[in-house]
Amino acid sequence: MDIFQNSLSQLCFQHTPAAVAVLDMDMRYLAVSDRWIEDYDLQGVDVIGRTHYEIFPNLPERWKDIHQRCLTGEIMSCDADPFSRDDGGIDWVRWEIRPWFKEKSVMAGIVMFTEVITAVKNLEFMNKDLKCRVDIRTQEIEKIKSYSEQACQAKAEFISRMSHELRTPLNVILGFTQILQMDNALLSDEHKDAVENIIKSGHHLLELVNDVLDLEKMNAGKLKLDIQPVALGDVLTEVNDQIARQAKDAGVNYISGSLDNLPDVMADVFCLKEILINLLSNGIKYNKNNGSLIIQVSSDVHDYVRVDVIDTGMGIDDGRIDHIFEPFNQGALYQDDISGTGVGLALIKKYAELMNCEIGVESEVDKGSRFWISIPVVRQVSVAS
Repeated sequence: MDIFQNSLSQLCFQHTPAAVAVLDMDMRYLAVSDRWIEDYDLQGVDVIGRTHYEIFPNLPERWKDIHQRCLTGEIMSCDADPFSRDDGGIDWVRWEIRPWFKEKSVMAGIVMFTEVITAVKNLEFMNKDLKCRVDIRTQEIEKIKSYSEQACQAKAEFISRMSHELRTPLNVILGFTQILQMDNALLSDEHKDAVENIIKSGHHLLELVNDVLDLEKMNAGKLKLDIQPVALGDVLTEVNDQIARQAKDAGVNYISGSLDNLPDVMADVFCLKEILINLLSNGIKYNKNNGSLIIQVSSDVHDYVRVDVIDTGMGIDDGRIDHIFEPFNQGALYQDDISGTGVGLALIKKYAELMNCEIGVESEVDKGSRFWISIPVVRQVSVAS
C-alpha cells in the first residue's frame, strides 16, 4: 500500500529525526523512518510487509495488548518505559501510538512514535544518586558543625570559668605579696627575692589568662570593636610616653619619628594602642643591650598609612617567622630571661584583621626585626560648591 501522496512526503518521512513506523491493521510494516532502523538495530533487515511480531518475536504480551487497544482507535503513550535488551541491559523509551485512517471513518492501522531516552534516564539516575550522596554528606556536615559548635561553646564556657577560678586566687596571692613587699623590714634578702618572683610570676599568669580570654572572645565573635576616625598622632604620642620609660629602664635607645601632620585613621582606639604597645614592648623585650628601637610613620598604598617598629634585637629565623602570629608561639630565639605569654601577637593580628588593617614582619637573625601595620586613612570627602 502506497501511503505517501508524493516523493517529497516520502522523503520527509524517511529522513525525519525521529523513530516512526506505520503499520496496517494486521500489524504489518508499511513504512519506517531511518531513525527507526537505527534505534532498533535493523540495518539490512527488510521489514516492509512483515509483521511487527516477526521482527520482534520476544515482545512481551503487554505490548500486544497495547497494540490491540490502539487498533480499536485508542491513543496511548508513555514518557519512560523500560525495555530489556538481548545483552541483559535496559533501554528506556518514550513512545506514543495512535491510529491512522484511510478515510474519515475507515481505520487503516497505527503509527508508532518512539524515542530512546536511555542516556537521559541514566543521567537522571546519576543525578538522583549524586543528590542522595550530597544530602547524606550535608547531613554529616551539619552534624559535624553542630558537634563543633557545641565543642566551641563548651570550650568558651570552660575558659570563662577557669579564668574566673584562676583570677580570684591570683588576685589574692598578688594582694598579700604586695603587702609583704611594702612592709618588708622583717624579710631577709632571700625572702624579698622570693616575694618579687611571686609578684612577677603572678602578673605573668594573670596576663596570660586575660590574653587567652580576649583571644577566645574574638574567635567566638563576641568582641565588638568601635571603629571610628582616630587621630594617629595623639595615639602615638600617648604610646610614646609609656614606651619611652620602658626603653630607658631596659637600656634601649628609643627613637620616634616626627608625629606632625599625621592623618586620622579608621580604627578602634583601644585595639590600635594594644597593637602598637605590643610591637614596641616586644622590640624592647627581644632587643640587645644598648640596642635601638625605632618607630616611624610613612604613606602606604592608596588610603593607607604604615607604622613600622624596627629593632636591633636577636631577630627571628626563617623556620619560625611564618608562625610568628600563631597563638603560644613567641617565635624569637628564646632566652631564659625573656618571658612572654605567646598570645600577644596572635591577639593583635586578630585586632588588625577586625579593623581592616594589614600586619606583617621582616626579620634577620642577629640583626633585628621590622614589624609593621598598615592602617586605613579617613577619606576626605569633598563637597561641591
